[in-house]
Amino acid sequence: MTEKIQRRKLKDFREKKSNVLVATQVLEEGMDIRQCNLVIRFDMPGDFRSYVQSKGRARAEDSLYVMLVEEGEQHTTFFKDLVDFKTIEKMLLAKCHGRSKPEEDDIAVHMSDTEIAPYMPKGPNGPRITMNAAIFH
Repeated sequence: MTEKIQRRKLKDFREKKSNVLVATQVLEEGMDIRQCNLVIRFDMPGDFRSYVQSKGRARAEDSLYVMLVEEGEQHTTFFKDLVDFKTIEKMLLAKCHGRSKPEEDDIAVHMSDTEIAPYMPKGPNGPRITMNAAIFH
């Protein structure tokens, strides 16, 4: 689809000429569609940033954010990742509510490596990113 057609489709959606917008993850960032009231993901967000970005597209009041997952092996991984994302989200909201920015001491106390498992893209023998390392280094 050309950029011109994409812009026209977004304009039609904003002007309520169409009520469904199907998009790839490219729509996660940079697009603000306030009247969006339903986001359905057909794949698991790859990381917390992707989760927050896609969830943030459902901006309308009483909006829904739905993630679909196949039954089987991915099912377990999906729920583990989802629990991690929701844990991080809850911690950040609790610490940042009413404050402009958490202090480093607050981050260190509440973002321990025991709450969220380290990210190990190449398995346990490869590099790892822990919550503390990701924040302080």
